[in-house]
Amino acid sequence: PGRAEQRTKEQYMELQEKGYLWILSTHSQKILNMHA
Repeated sequence: PGRAEQRTKEQYMELQEKGYLWILSTHSQKILNMHA
């Protein structure tokens, strides 16, 4: 059970990282559009 929990945690971290990068990229895109 511990190994499955670790795997789930890794997947969650990965999704969180991707989500953060997505938010960061879209946010920077908005800033670029504002300055354009």
